[in-house]
Amino acid sequence: MVAVSQLVFLRGKKITYYEARGSVGFGNFSYLPAIMQKLGIDIKEITPDLEFESKVILSDEVLGRAFDVVYRKENSDYSENYGEKKKRFIREVRGNLSISKDHKEKVINLVLTWRKKDEAPQILNAILDAYNEYSQERFKNEVSKAVDMVGVALSHIEEILAHSYLDFAAFSAKTGIIDAKYQVKLIFDSLQNLKDKLRSVDVRMNVLKNSLSDIERRKKIDADNIFALSDIEGFQKIYEEYNSLQIKREELLSQYTEKHPKIVAIDNQINSIIERMRRIISFEIKRLQLEREAILQEIDQINQTILNLSSYFVDYIRKRDKIDLINSLFYNYYEGFM
Repeated sequence: MVAVSQLVFLRGKKITYYEARGSVGFGNFSYLPAIMQKLGIDIKEITPDLEFESKVILSDEVLGRAFDVVYRKENSDYSENYGEKKKRFIREVRGNLSISKDHKEKVINLVLTWRKKDEAPQILNAILDAYNEYSQERFKNEVSKAVDMVGVALSHIEEILAHSYLDFAAFSAKTGIIDAKYQVKLIFDSLQNLKDKLRSVDVRMNVLKNSLSDIERRKKIDADNIFALSDIEGFQKIYEEYNSLQIKREELLSQYTEKHPKIVAIDNQINSIIERMRRIISFEIKRLQLEREAILQEIDQINQTILNLSSYFVDYIRKRDKIDLINSLFYNYYEGFM
């Protein structure tokens, strides 16, 4: 986009000039050389040279093309006069075109001072178009050189890739690491599941220990015990037997004292049931203790695995990144150029 402004100079009489302003911006350059450098191939990185590009803008090639665009219709015969006009145009533009460079933003700013208002933006646009056209031709040449460069280095790169895959395969066989990101996720998921399971076992053990202590102290099974022990296999049947004896005992107490043989016999049966329940709860607590120990062993093994793998992660990243860099070179550049 070219902007035009008016200037007035007083040199004995008023002289009007016009300024046309435009700019050329440089985007990111190919990181092909940077990739090849990381692979150990000595390639000079491509960077924008604003000093050089400024000279290109002022070159005979670019300004000559701009002249062709602006004055071609007026000089369609391409006579000697046309050539003289072109030389004069180039000299005049160079004398009236100021260039400033913004290295931080990678921009070249152009200001053309011209007598004719209509010609100022027309000429500056022609210069920008000519520079763009010429730069595209240069870029195509650079791409062609890059293709040749990759072609020369291709056999070397293939050797590096093959060696990198073999190196990574040996590393995987030794460490068990194939896809670290996925494997680490699985490991930490397993660790979290084990910790959740451990918490569940601890809660269950505490409930059973409290119930066992309560039964041993009170020598009876009440509603709280029923809720805590209901998921133990066989508990429901034992409790029904216990409850039936308690009902029968209450009935007999309406007729006999607690020391009566019938009451004593029922008490013995009730105590036997309570003892059976105590043994069942103790067995369940012991089973949970063994399960807890097994979980802790698994957690220790996983922690040791994480510790062992962590010592290999730097090597993994380095080996994996090298393969990714080479593949990036092939897929993003070599195949794209070809």
